[in-house]
Amino acid sequence: MSKLKDPALSTRHQAREQILALLYEAEIKKLTISDVLANQIAPMDSFATALLNGIEKNLKRIDEAIKVHSIGWKLERMPIVDLCIMRMAGAELLCCLDTSVAVIISEAVALSKTYSTAESGGFINGVLAQVAIDFRGA
Repeated sequence: MSKLKDPALSTRHQAREQILALLYEAEIKKLTISDVLANQIAPMDSFATALLNGIEKNLKRIDEAIKVHSIGWKLERMPIVDLCIMRMAGAELLCCLDTSVAVIISEAVALSKTYSTAESGGFINGVLAQVAIDFRGA
């Protein structure tokens, strides 16, 4: 018998992919997240909107945590996709306390396997494990 996927998890995964695309657009075009959101034609998922607002509100704190734990890497030298994934996961660690640390990190690594390099998953996993301790103590 096959396991059915939880539709909420699938929806959140799709929202994370949408968030990643919008963060990437903002980074490439040097726009704020608010500007990118304002230019959206289709309505955004409430989870995606809340998380994007959380990223924008906490960006300095998230970036500082990423910088501290990505030893040997400056934010400016990281692949943009990796940075966007870690920013999204950082905001989710701060703002979505109902989502477990394991799920947040697992989703970030899965996105990196789809949209970034082969080495990115391990790097993102290691950085986010430390960021999770900073933000949640776990």
